[in-house]
Amino acid sequence: CDYTTEMCTNGEGSPFCECQPGFVRRSNGCIRKCGSTGLQPQISHGGWESNGCDNKVPGETCAVTCDAGFQPDHLGASQATCQDDLTWTMPPNKQATCISSSTVCDPFDTNTSGAEKFLCTPSGVHVGNTITLS
Repeated sequence: CDYTTEMCTNGEGSPFCECQPGFVRRSNGCIRKCGSTGLQPQISHGGWESNGCDNKVPGETCAVTCDAGFQPDHLGASQATCQDDLTWTMPPNKQATCISSSTVCDPFDTNTSGAEKFLCTPSGVHVGNTITLS
């Protein structure tokens, strides 16, 4: 075992190495992990990926997941990145948010069949995707 990052544990019949607390095993050994401390604590109508962000290491990301009927707001942050100093960062001035998947706005203020509509934030800001009503 590399005793700076691992500890030796006696298993049934033979000892084995496992990572020290605060480290997680990767192909190149035990690496210090970010954990979930420092992530945006509350995401309305969502959270962080279901398998958790506790075992992420520098360079890895943790994605926003949204409840059924919601999607990440494309104008916000859709993921956080674990940094070398074990902190999490998101794009500057961005927060992770989930918006209703069915929120649309009509640039022509019509509701006729075949009208093009844009996906928007609840405040009516266009987020780039378009749909055609049938």
